[in-house]
Formats: sequence, structure tokens, C-alpha cells
Amino acid sequence: MLSVFPNFLTYSQISPLVLRFVIGIIFLELGYLKLGKEKAAWNMFFKTIHFRPSYLFVLLLATIEIVAGAFLVVGYLTQVVALVMAIILFAEAYVELQDGALLKRD
Repeated sequence: MLSVFPNFLTYSQISPLVLRFVIGIIFLELGYLKLGKEKAAWNMFFKTIHFRPSYLFVLLLATIEIVAGAFLVVGYLTQVVALVMAIILFAEAYVELQDGALLKRD
């Protein structure tokens, strides 16, 4: 079957690599922010939802995001990492939809 937009297939071999790399960099940055500039806000978030000690959960979440981002950039266990990060991101989105003030960003 002929493609309606044949020009879209020009970079079909390299597009998964680029997409995986960009998403990996995004997760690396999100993990870094949780350990830096947004640390206080995430500590308050975990205290609000009664996850104690909150600093441990922030450290755990940031570590998961940094390791996941590195795995995506390198290309190691990409399907497992994508599944874990999808679950974490859907959980964050659910919490934000329930109460938008909890994860308010500056």
C-alpha cells in the first residue's frame, strides 16, 4: 500500500532513537530538579500525602527518574523503563488532577 505522506518515512529508521534519547534527557532533568530546585516542594508534597520520611521518598523518586533517563539514553531495558515511568507519570497526573495545588510548579 502506498503511503499518503511518503516524506514522513524518510527518517523512520532513526526516529525511535531520537525519541528515546530526548525522553531520556527529560527524565534526567526531572530527576535532577527533584534533588535541587524542587526538593522543598516535593518534600511538602510527600508530607501532605502522609509518606514519611518525605526526604527518602523524594530521593527514591529522583533516583528512579535519573536511572530511567540514563537507561533510555543508553538504550538499556527500554520497555521496562518505559512501563515504570508511565506508571509514575500517570500517578503524578492523577494526584495533580485531584488537587492541583499539591504539585504546583513555579
